[in-house]
Formats: sequence, C-alpha cells, structure tokens
Amino acid sequence: MDWFQRHCLSLEPPDLVLHIGAGRGAQLEAYGQLASSRIVLVEPQAEMIAELRRKAAALPNVEVLQKALADQTGEATLQVFNLPDISSLATPTGLKALFPGLVQTGSTPVDTMSLADLVAQVAVDCTADNWLVLEAPGAEIAVLAGLEAGGLGRCFSRLFLRTGREPLFE
Repeated sequence: MDWFQRHCLSLEPPDLVLHIGAGRGAQLEAYGQLASSRIVLVEPQAEMIAELRRKAAALPNVEVLQKALADQTGEATLQVFNLPDISSLATPTGLKALFPGLVQTGSTPVDTMSLADLVAQVAVDCTADNWLVLEAPGAEIAVLAGLEAGGLGRCFSRLFLRTGREPLFE
C-alpha cells in the first residue's frame, strides 16, 4: 500500500482528482477504486504519457493531458535526467547532493500551462469536492503560488503534496 492508498482510500470519493505529475500512473489502481470520481492526470513527458494512456484506456473516468505546470501557459524546456521521474523544468540544486550520480540525459520542449488555465480547461467546479495531487518535481512553488494568487485554493478540499524536506530545485 503506497502513500496515496494509506491516506485517501478511506475518505469519501471526491468529484474530481487533478493529479499533476502523474508519471507512469502508479496511482491508477487506487484511482480505479474511485469509480464515481473524475480523474485528470497531467504529465509532460511523452514516453510517460504513452504509458499513462495505455493504462488508463480501461478506465472511462480518466483523462490524460500532456502538459507541464509552470507560472504561465506557453512552452518551456524539460530537463530529462537518468532518473526520469524527477525530470523538471527547474534546475536541480539539492537534488544533486541527494543523488550524486544524477545526470541530465537530455532536454525536450514541452507545452506548459498555468494552474489557472489548467483549472479552466479541466472545468473544475469550485463548489464540488475536488482533490489536487501534486507530484511535479520543481513545480511545487508555481502550483502553490497559483493556488494562492488566483484564489484557486477554494477549488480543492484536499491537497496531497509530495516533495522533499529540503529545497531540491532552484
């Protein structure tokens, strides 16, 4: 049982789960248990998107969007590392101390979206019970700032944030 299952599956299912940084879909099994919920998975990496779409194909309540969350909508460069799950728009700092063998293996342009634009595109009903799951290395500050600045914090009854204890990115 992972962190999400331990903390979330005992709760009443929400109307929407917006998962930013869905990766390879480790939470899809748990999300399958939230059958009454709408699930939106957001991930920028093409190879992970292909796997997410394949895994989510059997779940009619799941949508997959290929986007990176940033301060603004547009395009940015995703830094890809030999540990692809921690690839980010941000430059690693403390991450190099945590993973001394960390090497950037490439970079790729990705479409970005601000949190406000994502909430609008997904048509989040701010009067409903919505959860925000955030597992986007280096994007935490942009998302949290977007929640505060846009008054979007009121749109989510729960925020599940997975981040390091120390700053890992610029």
